[in-house]
Amino acid sequence: MCQLLSLKLWKMPLNTDYPQIILVMHEPLGQAFEACVQHIYGDTNQLTVIDIGVTDLVDPHVEHIYQLITQTQQTSLLLCDLIGATPFNIAQAAFRRARQEGAEVELITGANLGMVLKAIGDRHTDPRVFANAVREGALRGVMMIDERP
Repeated sequence: MCQLLSLKLWKMPLNTDYPQIILVMHEPLGQAFEACVQHIYGDTNQLTVIDIGVTDLVDPHVEHIYQLITQTQQTSLLLCDLIGATPFNIAQAAFRRARQEGAEVELITGANLGMVLKAIGDRHTDPRVFANAVREGALRGVMMIDERP
């Protein structure tokens, strides 16, 4: 049953009602998350990965992300790994610019694998509640396990 659900999700056709998911992360974290998504869902066409290298220039990445957001009819969700770091600053610059032009885009930082998988798995959720559902899903996965004797 679980296998059928995974197949159904990854074969979901792209639709302007579904958010596009863009990972903007320190290299090679985005590619690693993409490999995990592929391992679980079998396909990563619902995910755009932008890994930021140490020597990368900022402006070309800001422009690329801005174009990804604005050249689609879809709501966009940007996921970043660490607030205040270069990938976040790049994503935030594109986010602000796109929002000023009326684009439907959300930005969440602190991304972990659970958050990325939640975003892929819940992509069919109403775009108006999608970003908050992804954030809440990731928070539910963060637990302190007390195994003291």
